[in-house]
Amino acid sequence: MLVLYYLELGEPHEKALLSAVRALQNCYEDMYCERVKFSKDKTWKPDGRSFWRSALTMGLIQGDQVIPVATSGTTATVCLEVFAENKLYVAHVGDSRCVLGRQYWTSQDPPVEEIPMKIRMIGLPLTEDHRPNHPRGRSFIEKHGGLVEFDGFHNFRVHSEKVKVPALNMSRALGDVLSKFFCGINSEPEIMTKTLNMKSRKKRDRFLLICSDGVWEHLTDAAVIDVVTSVGFHRTTPEKVLDALGNEAWKTWNEFGDTVDDITSLCTFFS
Repeated sequence: MLVLYYLELGEPHEKALLSAVRALQNCYEDMYCERVKFSKDKTWKPDGRSFWRSALTMGLIQGDQVIPVATSGTTATVCLEVFAENKLYVAHVGDSRCVLGRQYWTSQDPPVEEIPMKIRMIGLPLTEDHRPNHPRGRSFIEKHGGLVEFDGFHNFRVHSEKVKVPALNMSRALGDVLSKFFCGINSEPEIMTKTLNMKSRKKRDRFLLICSDGVWEHLTDAAVIDVVTSVGFHRTTPEKVLDALGNEAWKTWNEFGDTVDDITSLCTFFS
C-alpha cells in the first residue's frame, strides 16, 4: 500500500497548479502499475529505493512542465509512504519544510493511559530549505547568470542583470520560467529516504508535518514540535494540531511586523 502526502504553494494560478498535482498523481500511478507488471517477472528484482526516488523525481519534473508561468511559481514537498518497506520517500523543491515527530520514552516500555510517564518529543527534519546563499545553490545560480544579494532584512534573494525577475529567496522552484532561464533557478527535487520506527519500545514515529515557510519563518523545528506536544497530539485530531500551529505562527508574524506570509500546513498521525 502507498500513501502520498504533498503540499504545493504558489501564486493564484489554480489551473496550472491543479495540472501539476494531476501530473504528479498520474506519474506515480503509472510508475506503480509498471512496477506491479514487472514484478510478475521472477527474473526482475526491483530496487525499491531507486525506483521510488525515480518516480518522485519524474513526478515533480512533469509537474513543473505544466506550469508555464514566467514570473511566478510554487514550492513542492511530496512524501510517499511505502508500507511494505516501512519507509518514507520525500521529494522537495523550495522552502516548504517536512519534519517527522519522533517520541522517546524514559524507560523501555511505552506508557499506558492510566500511568502517564514523562516523554520526549523531537523533530527530525526531512528536508533542507533551498536557500540561494547555501554554497551549493549559490554556485549553481552564479554559474547560470544569476546574482545572489542580501535584501537588507532577513533573506538572500536571486536577481538578474539582464531582465527584471522576481527576487526569489530560494534556489529551486516549480514554474518561474524567467528565473530559470536567466538566473539558474532549477526544479530538480532533492530526494530523502527515512526508515520509520513504528514498533520500537524506545522510540516511535508519531506524526508527519509539512508546512509552508510562513510557519517556519519565525518558528524553529523544536518550537513547532512543542506546539504539537502541548495540544496533546495523542488525544486529539490533526485538525486541532493544525489550528494551534496556525495560531502560533500568526502570532509570531504579528510580533515581528505587519506582514504575514502564507501559513499552510499538513499533518498526519501514524497509527
